Amino acid sequence: MKLVVLIACFLQITLGKAQEGIIFLKEPLNWRYEKIDFPLDFAPEISYKGFEELRFSPGMFDVTSEEYFTYAFVIALEKEDEFSIKEMETFLTIYFKGLCNAVMNSKKMTIDLDKITVETQKINQQFISKIHFFDPFTDGRIVDLKMEMDVVKKNDKTILITLVSPQEKEHKIWNILYNIKKSIKL
Repeated sequence: MKLVVLIACFLQITLGKAQEGIIFLKEPLNWRYEKIDFPLDFAPEISYKGFEELRFSPGMFDVTSEEYFTYAFVIALEKEDEFSIKEMETFLTIYFKGLCNAVMNSKKMTIDLDKITVETQKINQQFISKIHFFDPFTDGRIVDLKMEMDVVKKNDKTILITLVSPQEKEHKIWNILYNIKKSIKL
């Protein structure tokens, strides 16, 4: 019995410490977490300073999963002025081309980066984007991502709360993504 209590205490302390550095995306715990500092190694042309936290669905890299390429991320940037639509499209294009290029080079894949496109519209403080992308993490297949990005100004920071999936907005995965967004405390 003492061993069970000891193991439970150890797990609680370990999980608590793993969550300490997380600022925005504290859940869902079964989604893989990453934190990356800006400027990004894979897209050094993006000169903003800050960081991004990401949560990847359990089926993120499983091409047969309904959760395939579904994830949420929050970017906190030292940026006081507003993003224009053109600036956001440029930002996302450089981001996704850089990510694709870095991963495909590590896997010795060839993908035409010029075919990665971003279309964005702005409704109030939300950017709605369609990203024509290649999945370099699995087999290089084309993935048409749907992205919702809320922009929140906090002091001298710009916070981008972002939901991404290739699934149509009616799909149940978007309910999970919206719940993640609701759980974010700014």
